[in-house]
Amino acid sequence: MIYARASADKAKSVEDQADECVEFCEDEGFEVVEILRENDRSASRYATKDRPKFARVLRLMRAGSIDILVTWENSRAQRELKVYVNLREMCEEFDVLWAYGGSVYDMRDPADRKATAQDAVNSEAESDNISGRVSRGVRKRAKSGLWHGPLQYGYRREYDKDTGEVIRQVVDPATGAIVREIVDRLLAGHSVNSVVKELNGRGVPCPRSGQWGSSKVRHLALNPAVAGKRTHHGLVIGDGQWPALITAGEQAALAQLLGDPSRRSNKDGTRVKHLLSGIAVCDVCDSPVGRITAAGFESYACRQSRHVVRHKARVDAFVVEALLASLETPDAVDVFKVEQSDVTAKAIDEARTLRLRLNDFYKQAARGGLSPAGLAEIEAELLPSIAAAERKAQRASLPPVIADLVGAQARSVWADLELTQRRSVIRAVMRPRIARVGKGGHMRNAIGVKPNFLTLSEGGA
Repeated sequence: MIYARASADKAKSVEDQADECVEFCEDEGFEVVEILRENDRSASRYATKDRPKFARVLRLMRAGSIDILVTWENSRAQRELKVYVNLREMCEEFDVLWAYGGSVYDMRDPADRKATAQDAVNSEAESDNISGRVSRGVRKRAKSGLWHGPLQYGYRREYDKDTGEVIRQVVDPATGAIVREIVDRLLAGHSVNSVVKELNGRGVPCPRSGQWGSSKVRHLALNPAVAGKRTHHGLVIGDGQWPALITAGEQAALAQLLGDPSRRSNKDGTRVKHLLSGIAVCDVCDSPVGRITAAGFESYACRQSRHVVRHKARVDAFVVEALLASLETPDAVDVFKVEQSDVTAKAIDEARTLRLRLNDFYKQAARGGLSPAGLAEIEAELLPSIAAAERKAQRASLPPVIADLVGAQARSVWADLELTQRRSVIRAVMRPRIARVGKGGHMRNAIGVKPNFLTLSEGGA
């Protein structure tokens, strides 16, 4: 039985191993019953993939189907001592010889056990050295902002014609334009589902294989690499040595848009048909309203207990008029058209920093270094601060389409927006409340709707 393995995907290396092993078997007069090859399979403790062919070798040994195992060198079978020990014990138990490097070893012979054990120790040490060199190289490249790992969607790499080494990572005109389109559409208020449908409808190639899906769009939009940022172990550590496709401010705004719980729960997409469903709330119980038919008319109704039921078209018209009237006012620029990217990014960073601090305290408590009472006191201090920072970021991250709506052109711009975009605008700046009317209602308008504009001030909406 011949077993050939290479940790990198180099078929030639494996074939060379197999050829040399076959020559050795012919010289020694061994009959080759099977050759098992494994490409791109590490045998060290740092391995991330299984070795199904090596597992087959062990099964055949247990079944008594192998008299001698032939590998190119000791490390082709393993680079981890516990794997070596298991292999040695199996060779001894099932009377299997192990041949490598031009020699044949009998695991029942103390001298052979010692020789193979020393080779195994050297193999594991070399594996550790390789891993250390790779890790140091990755860390060094990370600190320098150089790329590492698979090529990111939206980019291509240029190579040295003589050495074949990567010399720079640049924007790919085709896929880079797709990234830019996705970001622009999301920031303009289009839903993730509508973007997915558009891309698949046009047959746009997506990262890896298959079709576009909501997770692929979200991952691409929130990937720090497209903002020109270098990560190490999942954390942004600085600027990368490649051009950014989007700004840090845009990605911060995307993080808020795609992470907004109200946006996720409402699942805006191609099926959305009503302007305020899931956005407007009942003034009695705060539950979102949905669309129903009441007395033959489309209406909005409280989903909780039908505290309120109101004519849908009239509510829509009232809310839209309140919004557009506010956007047309002379001070609308001061109220709505604010440079929010820095505010958003700082607020998100503040929330992230506070959460990391809190997580450290949780770990300390888990180790017994912090009492439950002490942890509760820390939570009482940090949790409100985290919530405040997250609220501040949410209020600051208005869709860029708001800027286009501010001014005398508000109504014409609004008329050109799709339903999902209109919902994004309303969701960003308003939380309309539908109240009871009649006795005790005390509403100034006959349909009982409070526009309830949000504010960026610390006081909230």
